[in-house]
Amino acid sequence: MTAMLTTAAVAREVGLSHRMLDYWVRSGVITPSVGANGSGSRRRFSQEQVDGIRTFVTLRNLVANPDFRDRMISGEVVVRIEEVANV
Repeated sequence: MTAMLTTAAVAREVGLSHRMLDYWVRSGVITPSVGANGSGSRRRFSQEQVDGIRTFVTLRNLVANPDFRDRMISGEVVVRIEEVANV
């Protein structure tokens, strides 16, 4: 069986705060493989989910960069999802 990671471990691995990842889960942006079922239980994520979260964080960071965003809008920079996923 593939190792499952906790919210804290995923946050560390992708460079995101635990609170932001928790917010995304609570708002339905991300769904863990194993949900928290009561007090003291922990959400768990598969490696495939971690890879997707890492790609999502990378895209969010690129779009949040005003210089990069302006260059994309002007057509000066073209980004393919496959390229970002391999960053």
